Amino acid sequence: MSLEQLATFLARALGLEPVSTNMFADVDPASVHAGNSNAVAAAGITNGCNGGDQFCPSEHVTRGAMATFVTAAFDLDRARDRYLQDGQVVLSAAESRGETADTDVPSNPEPEPAPEPPV
Repeated sequence: MSLEQLATFLARALGLEPVSTNMFADVDPASVHAGNSNAVAAAGITNGCNGGDQFCPSEHVTRGAMATFVTAAFDLDRARDRYLQDGQVVLSAAESRGETADTDVPSNPEPEPAPEPPV
């Protein structure tokens, strides 16, 4: 799945109206996904890539990007950690909005003990 396909999926799931104002230099206004790519940006779900002037619409969605988009789209409190994309640290949507991760959520929690087997 590409980022522009993810944008269309989220925009439709959230009932966002397509936005005709092109928010990114690399989004083709004639693309079927352009309005939805702009809509998720206008809704604060993404700030783009490469400094924010591009969306990187044809890039494949990584697990980290998916988590960040879904967290921002549904205003979730978890998954605010940074993730790596092409070896570079990328801020999560929450961090790019100036929010910080919850301090009560350990960054490396201890695993839950396995349940006792039935006797």
